[in-house]
Amino acid sequence: MKQSGVSLVSRTSPRMASVRRNRRGRCVSESFVLVVEDPDAPSGTFRHWAVYDIPGDKMGLNEGEDVSKFRQGVNDFGNQSYDGPEPPLGHGVHHYHFRLAALDTAHIQDVQGKAKASAIWDKAQSHLIEKAEVVGTFEAKAMAGETAG
Repeated sequence: MKQSGVSLVSRTSPRMASVRRNRRGRCVSESFVLVVEDPDAPSGTFRHWAVYDIPGDKMGLNEGEDVSKFRQGVNDFGNQSYDGPEPPLGHGVHHYHFRLAALDTAHIQDVQGKAKASAIWDKAQSHLIEKAEVVGTFEAKAMAGETAG
Protein backbone atom coordinates (compact mmCIF):
# COMPACT_ATOMS: atom_id res chain seq x y z
CA MET A 1 0.00 0.00 0.00
CA LYS A 2 2.90 2.40 0.64
CA GLN A 3 4.11 4.27 -2.41
CA SER A 4 7.71 5.47 -2.45
CA GLY A 5 9.43 8.16 -4.47
CA VAL A 6 7.73 11.13 -6.06
CA SER A 7 5.74 9.42 -8.80
CA LEU A 8 2.38 10.38 -7.29
CA VAL A 9 3.51 13.99 -7.04
CA SER A 10 4.82 14.16 -10.59
CA ARG A 11 1.52 12.88 -11.96
CA THR A 12 -0.84 15.03 -9.90
CA SER A 13 0.98 18.16 -8.73
CA PRO A 14 0.06 21.51 -10.26
CA ARG A 15 2.32 22.58 -13.12
CA MET A 16 4.81 25.02 -11.67
CA ALA A 17 4.64 27.08 -14.85
CA SER A 18 1.04 28.03 -14.07
CA VAL A 19 2.11 30.12 -11.08
CA ARG A 20 5.62 31.15 -12.04
CA ARG A 21 4.99 33.78 -14.73
CA ASN A 22 3.15 37.09 -14.83
CA ARG A 23 0.90 38.17 -17.72
CA ARG A 24 3.88 39.29 -19.79
CA GLY A 25 5.54 35.89 -19.38
CA ARG A 26 8.21 37.15 -17.00
CA CYS A 27 9.34 34.96 -14.16
CA VAL A 28 8.15 36.50 -10.91
CA SER A 29 8.81 33.71 -8.42
CA GLU A 30 12.14 33.30 -6.69
CA SER A 31 11.27 29.84 -5.39
CA PHE A 32 8.49 27.32 -4.85
CA VAL A 33 7.25 25.27 -1.94
CA LEU A 34 5.14 22.11 -2.33
CA VAL A 35 3.25 20.38 0.47
CA VAL A 36 1.09 17.27 0.39
CA GLU A 37 -1.59 16.94 3.05
CA ASP A 38 -4.40 14.52 3.91
CA PRO A 39 -7.13 16.29 5.91
CA ASP A 40 -9.15 13.07 6.20
CA ALA A 41 -6.67 11.30 8.50
CA PRO A 42 -8.25 10.01 11.73
CA SER A 43 -6.07 12.28 13.90
CA GLY A 44 -6.57 15.39 11.73
CA THR A 45 -4.55 16.79 8.83
CA PHE A 46 -1.60 14.53 8.10
CA ARG A 47 1.34 15.97 6.16
CA HIS A 48 3.03 13.61 3.72
CA TRP A 49 5.66 15.97 2.31
CA ALA A 50 7.08 19.46 2.23
CA VAL A 51 9.76 20.35 -0.27
CA TYR A 52 10.94 23.94 -0.51
CA ASP A 53 13.56 26.33 -1.84
CA ILE A 54 12.81 24.90 -5.28
CA PRO A 55 14.33 27.41 -7.72
CA GLY A 56 11.84 29.82 -9.33
CA ASP A 57 12.86 28.81 -12.84
CA LYS A 58 12.04 25.11 -12.23
CA MET A 59 9.23 23.98 -14.55
CA GLY A 60 8.13 20.82 -12.72
CA LEU A 61 9.15 17.72 -10.81
CA ASN A 62 9.72 14.64 -12.93
CA GLU A 63 8.94 11.08 -11.87
CA GLY A 64 12.04 9.63 -10.24
CA GLU A 65 13.76 13.01 -10.01
CA ASP A 66 16.31 13.37 -7.22
CA VAL A 67 14.75 15.99 -4.95
CA SER A 68 17.57 15.87 -2.39
CA LYS A 69 18.96 19.00 -4.04
CA PHE A 70 16.01 20.90 -2.53
CA ARG A 71 15.23 21.30 1.15
CA GLN A 72 12.63 18.99 2.66
CA GLY A 73 10.68 19.24 5.87
CA VAL A 74 9.83 16.43 8.26
CA ASN A 75 6.51 14.82 7.41
CA ASP A 76 4.11 13.33 9.94
CA PHE A 77 5.70 9.90 9.47
CA GLY A 78 8.84 11.51 10.91
CA ASN A 79 10.74 11.33 7.60
CA GLN A 80 12.45 14.05 5.63
CA SER A 81 11.05 12.72 2.35
CA TYR A 82 7.80 12.00 0.53
CA ASP A 83 5.71 9.16 1.93
CA GLY A 84 2.63 8.13 -0.02
CA PRO A 85 -0.94 7.41 1.04
CA GLU A 86 -1.56 4.94 3.86
CA PRO A 87 -5.12 5.50 5.07
CA PRO A 88 -6.53 2.94 7.48
CA LEU A 89 -8.55 0.11 5.92
CA GLY A 90 -12.24 0.88 6.01
CA HIS A 91 -11.70 4.61 6.61
CA GLY A 92 -13.13 5.59 3.24
CA VAL A 93 -11.77 7.87 0.56
CA HIS A 94 -8.97 10.24 1.58
CA HIS A 95 -8.26 13.50 -0.24
CA TYR A 96 -4.61 14.37 -0.87
CA HIS A 97 -4.04 18.09 -1.35
CA PHE A 98 -0.94 19.01 -3.38
CA ARG A 99 -0.36 22.68 -2.60
CA LEU A 100 2.19 24.59 -4.62
CA ALA A 101 3.15 28.16 -3.79
CA ALA A 102 5.28 30.60 -5.75
CA LEU A 103 7.34 32.77 -3.39
CA ASP A 104 9.07 36.14 -3.59
CA THR A 105 12.19 34.80 -1.86
CA ALA A 106 14.78 32.24 -2.94
CA HIS A 107 15.02 30.76 0.56
CA ILE A 108 12.48 30.51 3.35
CA GLN A 109 14.20 32.11 6.32
CA ASP A 110 13.87 31.00 9.95
CA VAL A 111 13.46 27.33 9.04
CA GLN A 112 15.89 25.32 11.11
CA GLY A 113 17.23 21.84 10.35
CA LYS A 114 14.46 19.31 10.53
CA ALA A 115 11.47 21.66 10.49
CA LYS A 116 8.00 20.13 10.34
CA ALA A 117 6.08 20.33 7.08
CA SER A 118 3.37 22.45 8.71
CA ALA A 119 5.92 25.02 9.91
CA ILE A 120 7.41 25.33 6.42
CA TRP A 121 4.02 26.05 4.84
CA ASP A 122 3.26 28.59 7.58
CA LYS A 123 6.61 30.39 7.04
CA ALA A 124 6.04 30.48 3.28
CA GLN A 125 2.76 32.40 3.60
CA SER A 126 4.46 35.75 4.23
CA HIS A 127 6.27 35.38 0.87
CA LEU A 128 3.31 34.13 -1.15
CA ILE A 129 2.88 35.44 -4.71
CA GLU A 130 0.43 32.83 -5.97
CA LYS A 131 -0.68 29.30 -5.16
CA ALA A 132 -2.25 26.36 -6.93
CA GLU A 133 -3.79 23.17 -5.62
CA VAL A 134 -4.67 19.76 -7.00
CA VAL A 135 -6.57 17.16 -4.99
CA GLY A 136 -6.15 13.45 -5.58
CA THR A 137 -8.04 10.67 -3.82
CA PHE A 138 -7.09 7.25 -2.50
CA GLU A 139 -8.93 4.58 -0.55
CA ALA A 140 -7.36 1.54 1.08
CA LYS A 141 -9.39 -1.50 0.16
CA ALA A 142 -9.19 -4.86 1.86
CA MET A 143 -7.83 -7.74 -0.17
CA ALA A 144 -9.71 -11.02 -0.21
CA GLY A 145 -9.57 -12.49 3.28
CA GLU A 146 -8.57 -9.14 4.94
CA THR A 147 -10.88 -7.26 7.26
CA ALA A 148 -10.92 -3.60 8.20
CA GLY A 149 -9.78 -3.01 11.74
